[in-house]
Amino acid sequence: MNYRCVLNAMLFLVVTGLCMACGSSATYQVVTDKTYPKAVNQPIQQKLFLIDAQKVPDAKLIDYINKRKWEQFDAKIGYVEDGPTRILLRSIRLLNEKKYLASYQMIAKFPGDGLDCQALILKTDCLHALKADSVDVRARYQQAFDCTSNETVKAIAKTRFRLVNYGR
Repeated sequence: MNYRCVLNAMLFLVVTGLCMACGSSATYQVVTDKTYPKAVNQPIQQKLFLIDAQKVPDAKLIDYINKRKWEQFDAKIGYVEDGPTRILLRSIRLLNEKKYLASYQMIAKFPGDGLDCQALILKTDCLHALKADSVDVRARYQQAFDCTSNETVKAIAKTRFRLVNYGR
């Protein structure tokens, strides 16, 4: 009897530890061209966003957002000189905090430049999470796929489309 209680307690601790470890990683992950191949081959597919590593002055900023270290992220985000990259990173942070409306409102102010296709993916992620029934999210992911020549961004849009259609 005592052995069974100890075994159940140990099993509970292991399961709890695994759940806590899973909960600490971001659902939306930021990658660079260098880290994308590893991220895309993870057993549990994250929703990825590609950032130009040259536009981020400190690579730790990407780790902070991926590991949900918001205090450190807030301290470093001001050093990102590229406005669109800063907005995109802040919006991804809000997505990870499940603040979908705030993320959408922030990314809606996005200036037009080379990151527009990823901004469209992010907006669509927000609308999908908000269950905006009047929006065809599949068509919006397809639009993001069509608007870029970057093969990595195309793959990210295609993965989102697959996740919406098939849930995996």
